[in-house]
Amino acid sequence: MVSEKKAATSGGKSTTPNPTKKQWGSEKSPPHLRFRDFVITLALTLIMGYGVGFFATKSLTWPIENQYYRKARWMVVSKLKQGTVITEEELARHTGENDGTVWLSIMLEVYDVTSGAKHYGVGGSYSSFSGRDATRAYATGCFDGAHLTHDIRGLDAKQLEKAINWAEFYRYHETYPFIGYLQPDPVDGDVPGVCDYKLNKAVSPEEVIRMRKVKREAKEVMEDVKGRAEGVAEEYKASAEDAARDAKDRVQQAANEAKQAAHGYGNQARDAAEGQAREAKNKASGYVHQAGNVAQDYSQKAQKEAEEGARKVAGQ
Repeated sequence: MVSEKKAATSGGKSTTPNPTKKQWGSEKSPPHLRFRDFVITLALTLIMGYGVGFFATKSLTWPIENQYYRKARWMVVSKLKQGTVITEEELARHTGENDGTVWLSIMLEVYDVTSGAKHYGVGGSYSSFSGRDATRAYATGCFDGAHLTHDIRGLDAKQLEKAINWAEFYRYHETYPFIGYLQPDPVDGDVPGVCDYKLNKAVSPEEVIRMRKVKREAKEVMEDVKGRAEGVAEEYKASAEDAARDAKDRVQQAANEAKQAAHGYGNQARDAAEGQAREAKNKASGYVHQAGNVAQDYSQKAQKEAEEGARKVAGQ
């Protein structure tokens, strides 16, 4: 009792133990609560991520959509639609003008591209592909009427690879569903001409030969003109170099003449100065001689006057 009272009065604070703080800590939650919070947070994060992906891709299967998934889906869909055959007449009715649906075919595979009607519908930039199989145009890049056909005769490996790549684009597209297989009419007539990409139309083989001949002749003319121009340029270059050397020689000659003239004028000026100096010296000598004579005359005259004065004084 005494010790309890002493402990109660010593610091003014209670020392009664707190089993909750002793067991779980002052700030931590029980383990089962921490695990529950972790599971809830993880679930909310996954749900939010899936929702963001759905709004971005508009697809419920976006987490597993990759090249393997798309190929597997195409294999299944193509098997299911294996018995669906569409004629060219039926395909031609779906251009967006009648019921608003737009179909196209590539490699004899028909797709519904109504979701892209702004591109493939009436007035769209790719409307020429709608209602027909235009495999050749996909391969050659020529949108001329002769190439808007499923006829692939005469195409090389590179062009066929391009057509296959376009077919895979439609096969794996999310919003262009596969409808069925086209039953084409028999191909007859000549092979469509080669595509002229500048004119964006097909030309006959004879026209191709003629255009190649014209191009070759034009190239020869250009090479001849280029050779002549280079020859004329070389001639003008040589003439310019000769003119430059002649001008340089003339300038040097003029500089030498000016130097000689300056040297001559310098000699003349020196001779003139020496002559003037001699003349001045001679004049000065004359003036000195005259002054000496005058002084001598005055001296003799003064001496005579002094002698006469002395004689006069002596006679008195």
